[in-house]
Amino acid sequence: MSHMDYPHRREYFRVQYPTVARPRLEMEGESYAVVDISERGLRYKATDSFPEAGREIAGIIYFKRGDFVEVRGTVLRAVDGQVSCQLTTGVPFKIIIDEQRYLNEHHRGLAW
Repeated sequence: MSHMDYPHRREYFRVQYPTVARPRLEMEGESYAVVDISERGLRYKATDSFPEAGREIAGIIYFKRGDFVEVRGTVLRAVDGQVSCQLTTGVPFKIIIDEQRYLNEHHRGLAW
């Protein structure tokens, strides 16, 4: 079977964060908690405003380890207080791996 036989399978590895380890997404003068990331996607907690699907976003993700990365993309949807975005300028794979390693070493067993 090829990957085409599983149309709903994610193409990129996704890192999900426990509450205390969430990076910050700084965008348009606001700061948001990042719930999860992949090379081409991110989900963040919205505060009191929810962007419409199709809106372009641009910001910087600041990771607890000290790294940061600029991201750009488009809002896919906003559901249950969280905004999902598809990234055109995403998170490098090395940072994804470093983040997973950091979480495994420092935050194993925490509430997600």
